[in-house]
Amino acid sequence: MIETRDGFSSDGSASEFVLSNSAGTRVSVTNWGARVTRFLVRDKAGMERDIVPGFDSYADWQDSLAIDDPYFGATVGRVAGRISPCDIAVGGQTCRLSENQPGVCLHGGRHGFDKKLFSAEIRQPASLVLTYVSPDGEEGFPGTVELRVEYTLDESNGLHVRHTGRLLAGAETVLNPTNHTYWNLTGFEEPTVHNHVCWVAADRVMATQENLVPTGELLPVDGTVLDFSSQPRRFGDGLDSLGPTASRGYDHVFALTQSGRGLREAAFVESPLSGLRLAVLTDQPALVVYTGNWISDRLVGRHGVRYGNHAAVALEAQQFPNAVHIPAARNGVILAAGRPFTQHTVFRVDLTTVNPKAFPLADAALQNQILDLVQQASNYKQLKRGANESTKTLNRGTSEFVVMAADCEPIEILLHLPLLCEDKNVPYVFVASKTALGRACGVTRSVVAASVTTNEASDLKPQILSIKNQIDKLLI
Repeated sequence: MIETRDGFSSDGSASEFVLSNSAGTRVSVTNWGARVTRFLVRDKAGMERDIVPGFDSYADWQDSLAIDDPYFGATVGRVAGRISPCDIAVGGQTCRLSENQPGVCLHGGRHGFDKKLFSAEIRQPASLVLTYVSPDGEEGFPGTVELRVEYTLDESNGLHVRHTGRLLAGAETVLNPTNHTYWNLTGFEEPTVHNHVCWVAADRVMATQENLVPTGELLPVDGTVLDFSSQPRRFGDGLDSLGPTASRGYDHVFALTQSGRGLREAAFVESPLSGLRLAVLTDQPALVVYTGNWISDRLVGRHGVRYGNHAAVALEAQQFPNAVHIPAARNGVILAAGRPFTQHTVFRVDLTTVNPKAFPLADAALQNQILDLVQQASNYKQLKRGANESTKTLNRGTSEFVVMAADCEPIEILLHLPLLCEDKNVPYVFVASKTALGRACGVTRSVVAASVTTNEASDLKPQILSIKNQIDKLLI
């Protein structure tokens, strides 16, 4: 269903709409910039998290632009990404586009779609249609264009974003919008996405000039920090090496495999902390992965959250940026009379494979404490990794408590451990991610179980006792 939120703007010029489903997920969208302003979903522990950045009111959003404009949640265009040079030939004429970076038209220019008020139509039960007509010459682009953005929230926590563009007047123009929502799947409990894990269905990335303008050349990602396809990669591992570069992080155009075959999974991002997984499905050929490398730390959002570099990641499905200057990609962005532009992307949020048999499951706060203690226990040589080694500590009577991964597949390989723990009167608990448990154990691979062992002389005794008491309370 869809409801209108009262009081978003004092003069009523901008409105905010709340889309909800039977799972209790709520997504807020405003007609100012056709942008996503909130995405509220429950994590593995049942705690509600707002996993996109934003501000409380229209005035707050406007004030933020005076500090920095990261395009939070916005529909950007007419053309997403960078166009350079700004002189483009289209429809038999040469047009000069608005520059908002030196020699570059970024995301549609100084006053692109992200700063426009769209008309709104609610289509119950769950669709919101936002429409804007861009006049001929706006930001230098030729032709009069109608853009319709339709948001639909389904029962599987999938936010469908459909862009439809029509040329109302003129011979020909260019159009390539995208949705620029940023995501932090911890709800900013972790201030950056360094610990988020990402996979992208792409084995090639587009080369760029020093000013990050795409050249059209496609380069293999194999053996580089851009290889998200051979196995999921933690953002932080690449950000450490990309920090000193011109992009200051990930800001790369990935050429998706199996493009042109309709809606398919292009990427996913997971948070070991929250247990949330964001899957991106699209019918577009390219995906820009941008880790918010220029977000100002002067921006303070809802709940007093201070944003900053790498606070969130945007996954921007689109035609190839700068395509108007790239012959092999140009046709994908040309809009002509009788030839509408269509684009369909789905952002689906669900839990990672947390098995319902994984009980008791630590909540986010306790999980942080447990993983921190596991890391310290590893340093103190008070830790045994793996199901077999954990079993040995239980049989020897040297285990203080056992930690298991709730996303272990199949979970049955662990289910002897709770029975043995109960037989030996040893506390046990599940955490959401085998990846996070492995990292806490000091290894780069996944770990499905670990046992914190006894040492009477250890400095960790108070922390161990505290964790054991909290585990006991989970069973009450």
